[in-house]
Amino acid sequence: MITFEDVKRLDINSEFLGVPPETLMENAGRAVAEEISSRCEGDRVVVLVGPGNNGGDGLVAARYLSEGEFHTEVVLARGEVKTPLSKANLTRLPPHVKRHTYTSPEELEKVLEGSSVVVDALLGVGIRGEMREPYKSIVEVASRSEALKVAVDVPTGMGKKVQFKADLTVTFHDVKEGMTPSLCGEIVVKDIGIPPEAEIYTGPGELALLPPTPKEGHKGDGGVVLVVGGGPYTGAPVFSSTAALKGGADLVFLAVPEGAHSLLAGRVPEVITIPLPTLSPGGLHLDMASLSAIKRAAERHSPGAILVGPGAGREPVTLEVMKRVMEWWDGALTVDADGISALCELATEGFSFSSPERVVITPHRGEYARLTRAVGLEEAEVRRISERLGATLLLKGPRDVIASPERMRYNLTGNQGMTVGGTGDILSGLVVAFLSRGMRAFDACSLAAFSIGLFGDEVFSKKGYSLLPTDILEAYFLPEDPRGLFELSVRLERGRW
Repeated sequence: MITFEDVKRLDINSEFLGVPPETLMENAGRAVAEEISSRCEGDRVVVLVGPGNNGGDGLVAARYLSEGEFHTEVVLARGEVKTPLSKANLTRLPPHVKRHTYTSPEELEKVLEGSSVVVDALLGVGIRGEMREPYKSIVEVASRSEALKVAVDVPTGMGKKVQFKADLTVTFHDVKEGMTPSLCGEIVVKDIGIPPEAEIYTGPGELALLPPTPKEGHKGDGGVVLVVGGGPYTGAPVFSSTAALKGGADLVFLAVPEGAHSLLAGRVPEVITIPLPTLSPGGLHLDMASLSAIKRAAERHSPGAILVGPGAGREPVTLEVMKRVMEWWDGALTVDADGISALCELATEGFSFSSPERVVITPHRGEYARLTRAVGLEEAEVRRISERLGATLLLKGPRDVIASPERMRYNLTGNQGMTVGGTGDILSGLVVAFLSRGMRAFDACSLAAFSIGLFGDEVFSKKGYSLLPTDILEAYFLPEDPRGLFELSVRLERGRW
């Protein structure tokens, strides 16, 4: 089962892997036509066509049906189609396919009268909120038809107050989240040529899963991040907090021991640095005096996402503070670097997080080995470790492994130059930023791993082993549309998987 958001991700990643969207649309429309032909003798079919690519699938189906024994007609809900693929397939309709433009419920009833099949290719997964006109009236009229009612991919308005009442739904690649026989009628899944690698590996389509910031949004609506770390090491928290800003978080707070505050405040003007009280010599280590201030900072800016560990060190009292934060905080959380050392201690005590959808652990191979010993599992059982810890794992390496209890994915972007210190801190900063913006943990890890590796590859192609983490930060950007990542990916020839 896949989510509606995954549909766009898979389409983009399929194109990245060499299967163009026009091929997927052609296969989808043909699959619908074949399923109808296998169930019905030649008769009259009316295809309801929306303006997007779901409508394009319907137009392809209409073309194939018209080439057989079916008298085929199409009804354009808006009088036109808008996407390039849909426009191309509208021009490919044979002249004998009669075209109608929706004008009123009464006229649509006349068109549908006497039809043996009505095909819903109106909106598919493209609807948000309750249905608007003219789709509401079209769906209401079509649902009353006594013909065989067939939905393309998902019934328009599925699960809403008004939805197309399908007898049969022909869906593509996999069942979509929320699909049930009571909502969709009989469900038939058709393979349309999406490569298995589009699911197994990350790709530019991961960006399609990032929730957009509302155009009328206010400061903080795009995500709030609290980075807890620093003190003995000052570079790591700077990399992480800067990366969180690059990942699109509106506000990034860096909470560090008060002895390190003067060293870090203003290093990145956009990062708000919070001094934490501490009783340690020189004020450079988190201790129990820091804990209440960390909690106040987290609560003041809730809901947000916390990153624990960059540059914190492994003093016993520091590990204890980070353990307390992990036990206490029930929101979005990323655990990296020295935070993983604290988690290893917690794991031996049987601790686990409550939600793999909101918690990420980002170990490298050595940290992972310590975690697996702590929970008594072998390296090959990454998903079981994820389940045992109640978190999503992003296992860093030449081939990154992203695992939740239900899923596993791999990332192949990145290069040997990225073994330089600081790239892992950038990665965890991106993950926590994406969590703060509302991404699920598994998707946040997929986008972070793919995109940092992609820009790392771009920098490596120019600077080779002179690559620095700051080079990646300077090159990194998130385009508004996944095509930006797609075009960069193709240019760097990452499609040869």
